[in-house]
Amino acid sequence: MTHRNVQHWFSATACVLAALMGSTAPAYAHAVTIPDDIPTLQAAMDSIFYSTIDTVFVRSGVTVDSLYAVNLPQLTVIGLGDSTVRPAIGPMTVNSSTLATFINLRFSGGIRTVGHAEIAFRDCRLDGGLVSYIDGDPRIVTLVDCHVTSGILAVSDVLVDIESCWFDGGSVTLLQDGELRVMNCTFSHVGSGTAVRAAGDIGVVFHGNRIEGHTIGVDALTSSGSVEVSGNTFDQCRVPILANGNGFVIDDNVIIHSISDGISCTNILYSEIARNIVGWSGGCGIQVQIDDPNNYGTLDIKNNTSFGNAGPGFELAVQPADNSSVSFTHNLSYGNHGFGLLSSGPIGPTTQSCNDWFANDSGAVAGIAPAPDDLTLDPRLCDPDSGDVHLKEGSPLLAAAGCGLIGALGLGCANTAVLVTLFTVDRTADGVRIVWRLADPGSFAQTWLERTVFGSASWTRLDIALARDGDTMVALDRSAVVDRSYAYRLVARDGDRTIVLGEPVVAAALAPLVFALTRISPNPCPGPLHIEFTLPRDAAVDIGLCDLAGRHIATLVHGIVPAGTHAIEWSGIDRHGPAPAGLYFVRFRYPGGVATGRLVRIR
Repeated sequence: MTHRNVQHWFSATACVLAALMGSTAPAYAHAVTIPDDIPTLQAAMDSIFYSTIDTVFVRSGVTVDSLYAVNLPQLTVIGLGDSTVRPAIGPMTVNSSTLATFINLRFSGGIRTVGHAEIAFRDCRLDGGLVSYIDGDPRIVTLVDCHVTSGILAVSDVLVDIESCWFDGGSVTLLQDGELRVMNCTFSHVGSGTAVRAAGDIGVVFHGNRIEGHTIGVDALTSSGSVEVSGNTFDQCRVPILANGNGFVIDDNVIIHSISDGISCTNILYSEIARNIVGWSGGCGIQVQIDDPNNYGTLDIKNNTSFGNAGPGFELAVQPADNSSVSFTHNLSYGNHGFGLLSSGPIGPTTQSCNDWFANDSGAVAGIAPAPDDLTLDPRLCDPDSGDVHLKEGSPLLAAAGCGLIGALGLGCANTAVLVTLFTVDRTADGVRIVWRLADPGSFAQTWLERTVFGSASWTRLDIALARDGDTMVALDRSAVVDRSYAYRLVARDGDRTIVLGEPVVAAALAPLVFALTRISPNPCPGPLHIEFTLPRDAAVDIGLCDLAGRHIATLVHGIVPAGTHAIEWSGIDRHGPAPAGLYFVRFRYPGGVATGRLVRIR
């Protein structure tokens, strides 16, 4: 499997992610519960190939020492109970002929694939890691909304697709060949090693993630793969990005407080480094070295902002082959403690133009002459001391003569609120709903949303679907967790300028959902009854009505219901006709408990 198959592989897993991220519960043909129907999970796995079972529920508190789950057909295994009492599984060996999905389980031991495998994990905790070595068969491994505290290691002929997971000391490694996609994840745990490593003929998409406190954030050594590292935030890593090889796109990242260099690249051609913000690193902001005379291609380094670094803003040692093209344009180097640009080695054929060097302690450039149209002007940044390197209105870099925009960001602290007539955020059962309307929808070539954890200075561009209702735009941020506050802002591109539209809006944190009946109304009632209930996660639930004598009157819900807030109605009619006046009970059964509410029916 080579990087040229990336689109085919990602298309093949689109249905997997849609099923895992969606809110509609599937219909199950044949479900069993452990230990009610089958005494052990291993017994269920042993019989699964010869049965019609497609769903296995495992009751909360069940502990499985080890699991041998091979030759699985399409299957879903769902743990019942919240994160404190959900089932725990020790080491697991798994393969499958089609998709096998594991939901709400804790894996205390390692997971190992053998042979062909298509496996997916949602809302799981992986404490023992996952290993998928070459077995002569292609494999697909998908993780969504998981908590990972150990390593994910995949080797050769494998696609690893990870969405909205928390790596609490965990890491991802892909070697030899295959594809890796990591989206909207958090890598935390100060003192950790490498968050993500890819080496070989590998295609990588690493987008919208936050990496904190790692020795290396992303370490990519590719032979012929394509690597996209875009829209991420790196905070307090020793070296946030290490790149070696061809086919890199390193765009729109925010890199702050790195211990050493912010971005370090060796022999990368057919590549682009653009619109990155690198600040307060302990070494160079962006360092590029090309010294392989047998390597040729193009490299564009453009519209980056490097500020407040302990070394130079940019450091180049570029000696590409004669038929190569290296372009270094529209970059801003501000307030660094070394030079704005340091050439520490031989410089080959390089196009240099439209850069701005200002307030760098050692001077503008060294080892290379500045270009005729380079500037040494105050860029008039909004608030560089707090990390806001947008440009103030009137900045000479917004539209420099013959150059256009210089730096990663455009206008950001002018009074632009009149451009937005509506901008609201509110919490829903599925995430955060953002609604906005522009005074003139056609005034900008491109508009997008950015998000930050409230109180942080690092903004990340959101890659989420948008819906239009006339001139009003609506987006749903499903990756927002309920117990964390977020700030959202609108950003637009006007020609070469990037503009922040108005002030950010905050979606406050909520208390986590619990299993509960939250509303029964109207009460008393003569007619239809409205019932609301909440679930902190997908679960098998039962909601029914009984009368004062305990007789069953009606079943309102029975089956798997997705996490969130839900509403149902009872018409007031049972199998004999309109239910008589009197006292009734609503009984809500959920994994691990029962909630009861009362209602009075009147004529």
